[in-house]
Amino acid sequence: MSVKEVAMKKLFAILAAFLLSISFPGFSSAYVQNSEVSAVNVKVLANRKEVKFERQPMQRNVRILVPARTFLKELDARVDWYPAKNFVRISKGSTVIKMFIGSYTMSINGRTVKMDADPVLYLGTVMVPVRYTAEGLGYRVTWAEKDKTVYIGGKTEDPSR
Repeated sequence: MSVKEVAMKKLFAILAAFLLSISFPGFSSAYVQNSEVSAVNVKVLANRKEVKFERQPMQRNVRILVPARTFLKELDARVDWYPAKNFVRISKGSTVIKMFIGSYTMSINGRTVKMDADPVLYLGTVMVPVRYTAEGLGYRVTWAEKDKTVYIGGKTEDPSR
């Protein structure tokens, strides 16, 4: 095979991969459904410990979104990401939460819960709404406007409420 043929095959493969990535949102590493997402300077304290994120928290529809894996690790929860179906499965103990990218509903142990902010995939990172996720796992969530901090701690009685 000549050098020209090899170069053409590589170019074709790159072009095909690019076309696939823009054709299917799940393949894109910067998939955000609309532009109503903005970076915010907030702190998140989980069980009195500040969470250090690899990506800055974001705001969407007055809700704070944070990187799922980093945040949920602090709550000792397991996170499984299914890119082909655009959904994240979060589990801790007997509680299982399912969230789909771009969906304003989530499932807690099979029960549907409406949200006013949807999870997004931003630059390859799944960003989830802090309040819905933590409360879904049974934690109390408090927002302190004065110091722009989300406090998470103390368990509620029933996370599937």
